[in-house]
Amino acid sequence: MTLDELTSVMDEVIHEDQKDPTSFRPIVAIGHTKDLTDFETVELFLRYLRERGIKVSTFEEVYHRCQ
Repeated sequence: MTLDELTSVMDEVIHEDQKDPTSFRPIVAIGHTKDLTDFETVELFLRYLRERGIKVSTFEEVYHRCQ
């Protein structure tokens, strides 16, 4: 996905979260290492998340909340 596509999806999720901020909304982003060549987009997307206070977690860190 392009940076615009990634941020557009997240903007929709953020909008929904503002309606009900108590709900847990894990978003899963999976990249295939054989296709991972656009490190700039990953870096910019992580910056976008950080600037909006969205925590990036591993499966292990959120597993207990998903059961």
